[in-house]
Amino acid sequence: MDKVLIFSMSLFLLFLNRFLIKNYLSNNKTVTIFQFYNIFYIVFIYIGAVSLNLYQFEYEDYYGFYYRKDILFNIWILSSSSLILVPLGSIFLNAFLGINSLKSSSFSSNDALLLNGFDYSIYSLWFGITLLSFSFFAFFLYLNNVGDLAILHLFDGFAASELGILRSDATNNFGGKLHRYQLFLKNIPNILLVVSFLLKSKNRYWFIFFILVLFSNIFFALLNVEKTPVIKIFILLVLTQQLLSLKIPIKIIFKFLISTLFLLFLLYSFVMGMEGRFISDIFGAIFHRVFIGQVHPLYWWQLYLEKFGPVGFESLPNPMNLFGFSPISLTVLIFDFAHPELVKSGIQGSMPTVFFAYWMLSFGMVFSYISMFIFGIIIQLFELLFLFLRKSSPNVYVTSFYIFMIDYFTSFIASGIDSILFDIQWIFSLMIIFLYWGYKKFFLKQTINV
Repeated sequence: MDKVLIFSMSLFLLFLNRFLIKNYLSNNKTVTIFQFYNIFYIVFIYIGAVSLNLYQFEYEDYYGFYYRKDILFNIWILSSSSLILVPLGSIFLNAFLGINSLKSSSFSSNDALLLNGFDYSIYSLWFGITLLSFSFFAFFLYLNNVGDLAILHLFDGFAASELGILRSDATNNFGGKLHRYQLFLKNIPNILLVVSFLLKSKNRYWFIFFILVLFSNIFFALLNVEKTPVIKIFILLVLTQQLLSLKIPIKIIFKFLISTLFLLFLLYSFVMGMEGRFISDIFGAIFHRVFIGQVHPLYWWQLYLEKFGPVGFESLPNPMNLFGFSPISLTVLIFDFAHPELVKSGIQGSMPTVFFAYWMLSFGMVFSYISMFIFGIIIQLFELLFLFLRKSSPNVYVTSFYIFMIDYFTSFIASGIDSILFDIQWIFSLMIIFLYWGYKKFFLKQTINV
């Protein structure tokens, strides 16, 4: 298809996407999970899908992408379809349940400030300290099981390939249950980061705790010298500030972008093996990673499907081995397919991409379109869950859970939705809310009895 037509159609679809959200899902006075997912999708997936069809990138050209313009065009078709079908799924659920999202707002600044004396009391602080202690306990268990971590050699002069092997051993090649450690090394610290950020102005103890939690988050994020977890920390802080003010914090976003670019510049210069390269080359690599990096694997996913066909049910989770198959990691499967030479060298990586690719590779192209509509329904279900929690038990951890869920749903630009309704990540985070609610109720009862 002509490049001008692709560009024109893309602009029209972006306008249609905006029209659907503004008129049926969320106005500018409220903050929703869908709003932030949509922003991330456009930035990290859609811009890349369009750009691959308009411009010939050196990295993709090296791998022969432009000999298969039919696959690149299909990437644009899939990405464009998701841009419309996901909001239609959310609109459908609202219509089915008779809910008007424009009137029943999901979040306002008043919700974030629905704090009582207990939320910033010494009892609440000790609850947070206890949770953080569990995170550090889990870290030492993780370190003991892994044996070595990339962060321990960050300044030892290790080559990027050596750090890559250490990262591989601690993630994709890790023999234990990595997701269980992630609950304590990611979920708990992230939730505490939002809680302490909301309460840091209440007294100096909460401010000190916020600093401690912030540096703990950065440390845990850098364990395997990965870029995305560090960026996620800054995103959480920007999200929290945005929710409090209900307007785009231009100054904070500007500082966030400058800090993030500086951090990425350091990582690419001294960790990713680009030391001594021109500044333009480094920033070119950074912008390629941001706008193209997440949609790049979609080419390999489609190429694998074309050569070998759908994987089938073996790609789905198999809890407690209830079914007669061993689950296949699609992200690892595609990495092995795309980079066999790296696998032979001992590096076991992964190639995650946008959520609908997982259904595409599992069951065929038609199911990728079905998953887009279903995902829109799921997003709206979680909006309704938060509405229930806000009304039944408003507290600082409910607010933190909602911000965590915003970050959680943005992650589906790089992961599948096959087990989302039973995902231990959000279930575990929800359990923390109920644990805090019980803890709060117990101490308030003790105070009344006294």
